[in-house]
Amino acid sequence: MEIESTVQKLDLKLVLPKEYINKYVSVEKNSLKSNVRNQFENSVNVTRFLQIDEKFFYNLGLWCGDKYWFGNSVGITNTNEKLLDEFMKFLERIVKERKMLKKVSINNGDASRVKINSGLIRRILENLEQDRETLIQRENELLAYLSGRIDADGTLMLYAVKYRTSPIKITYGSLEEARKDFSLLKKFNISGWISTYKNRNAYDLKISFNSAVKILSKLFLKDEKKQQKVFLLRELIER
Repeated sequence: MEIESTVQKLDLKLVLPKEYINKYVSVEKNSLKSNVRNQFENSVNVTRFLQIDEKFFYNLGLWCGDKYWFGNSVGITNTNEKLLDEFMKFLERIVKERKMLKKVSINNGDASRVKINSGLIRRILENLEQDRETLIQRENELLAYLSGRIDADGTLMLYAVKYRTSPIKITYGSLEEARKDFSLLKKFNISGWISTYKNRNAYDLKISFNSAVKILSKLFLKDEKKQQKVFLLRELIER
């Protein structure tokens, strides 16, 4: 897939395979419209040109970490209302019919889900995730993406300062996904490694102590508890 952006805007038409567009999408000057309407999916109008900024990359990271999908229903699941609201605002930038966006409580109220029933939106989000290595071209874009990833699936470890080991790790369910983000780190000279476990179906991407020191002040996390941990890490490091 070849993706191009001009004036920091991404033409979402370029995110989708041509055969998919020809079969399911009407392309207009400033929008894409799903031609599908059945009992499993709603027709939806999508903004064609999406602003590429730090909020975009943050929400891409949040989506990669917390994504939910079932059939053509797609969104994120989280216990943090602030993160859910951030992703809702992101979807509002894409979807013209805001009434199609839903926020529902799940697990007896222990978590919530922001979602939309649209195969077009699902395709767009999946392809953005798949092509993130091409989309991320600047350090601030990577750090925005990492901020979303850390808010979704990251852990910040205060004890790491004492032992000068990795204070930041991001957990993945797929080794392939961990390797993609590891290659992104190397692209911007951020060192780290991937930890694998014999009895655990998960993989941790860990950022080295020295690289973490350089990027901690540049992260813009939305999770307040993790913001506090970043503050404490920086204080411990500066002692």
